[in-house]
Amino acid sequence: SSDKKELLLLHYATLFFVTEQ
Repeated sequence: SSDKKELLLLHYATLFFVTEQ
């Protein structure tokens, strides 16, 4: 469902944020 997609998007966003640091 969309819940899983949103969670995955959040996971990628966090990964990107951590990598940018």
